[in-house]
Amino acid sequence: MIKVKELTKRFGQVKAVDKINFEVSKGEVVGFLGVNGAGKTTTMRMLNSYLTPTSGSIMINGFCTHKDSLKARMSIGYMPENTPLPQDLRVDEYLRFRSLLKKVKYRNIKKEITTAIDTCLLGDVKHRVIGTISKGYQQRVALSDALLNNPPILILDEPTVGLDPNQIKHIRKVIQEIGKDRTVLLSTHIMQEVESICSRIMIMHQGKLLICDTLQKLKQNMGKNSRLYISSKCDGKSMKAIMENIEGVNTVYFHNKGELQNFTLEINEFSENLQEEIFKCFVENKSILLELKKQQSSLEDIFVKVTNQENGEKTEIQESLN
Repeated sequence: MIKVKELTKRFGQVKAVDKINFEVSKGEVVGFLGVNGAGKTTTMRMLNSYLTPTSGSIMINGFCTHKDSLKARMSIGYMPENTPLPQDLRVDEYLRFRSLLKKVKYRNIKKEITTAIDTCLLGDVKHRVIGTISKGYQQRVALSDALLNNPPILILDEPTVGLDPNQIKHIRKVIQEIGKDRTVLLSTHIMQEVESICSRIMIMHQGKLLICDTLQKLKQNMGKNSRLYISSKCDGKSMKAIMENIEGVNTVYFHNKGELQNFTLEINEFSENLQEEIFKCFVENKSILLELKKQQSSLEDIFVKVTNQENGEKTEIQESLN
């Protein structure tokens, strides 16, 4: 449904987007991540035909944005991060106005507006002036606008900003349901959001697309950077020094919590041999080992490693995916 090939955008001497390639199919919800200035917003604006690419091609629902821009745009429901809503219109008036702009068939307008209002929980404010409702409600008005005319592709930029926890939970559920039979590209800084609703993840950095894979595969490729959590009763400082000398252990962090001494170990790779060595250390030092468990790398860990800019070198996970 979305196919991007060698997409590039320059602003003078600055290359905001640098030859990126990706595809998003029907039935996918793909998380689009990156630090501020990574090129995400520029990419989304090109997908929506708001910006013209310097080079490369974009296919939206089978239409080329260069040759069939209008048809491509009619296939997209776009929710920008800061939607410029008219503050003097009522919610239902605004959605009617947007329906007319999107050329919704006249006989379907009332049904489309009702569906969008119900989906985004706007029933309590549908007759209120937009300027008088909260930011959270305004955010939902913007999302309901994107849903009008049942577009096959949705591009959402920070859709849950300003919402309370209950609203966030509902909107995430809405996006999941929508994603079952449509194409959804979701840009957000909330890692938990991506982990809970996205089937695939893309990470941009400095205009380049570094990662495009499932979260499961990304976490599998973090095997060389695993962590172990240990809870024990022991002499914390001496045990820390002992475990630092175990082969395969890179770093040991010690956290004293009352009577318990807790450790976090950064290791090369988890194995039975390493586990046995750790048990052996505690037995030989007559210490009590209460808990030992492997901590799986979170999406936040992966994001930090991928976007690490030190010395301009590729991180370990980037190398493992090449």
